[in-house]
Amino acid sequence: MQSEYGQGLRIDSPLDLGLILRAARQERRLTIAGLAQTLGLAQSTVTNVEEGKGGLGTLLLVMRELGVHMSVDVALGPVPQLAVIDAHAASSVEETD
Repeated sequence: MQSEYGQGLRIDSPLDLGLILRAARQERRLTIAGLAQTLGLAQSTVTNVEEGKGGLGTLLLVMRELGVHMSVDVALGPVPQLAVIDAHAASSVEETD
């Protein structure tokens, strides 16, 4: 989000994102009621999003309306190796002492 808050904000919880959306709404001088009406949502739904309780679809709708964009950084590392066990073969193995 480009504003006085800068770029590259770290979001560690749904509430962090909700607070960013609240700040973006207030920056645009929108009320909860006004944003809700524009989006065809209940005021309580917008409040829930700002409190970190909204569903992903609603969250993305609010973000789009407020012009808030998000990117995701993925830490790349070794791909974990998964063991595939053949249940039939495993049951036919005999234990030896």
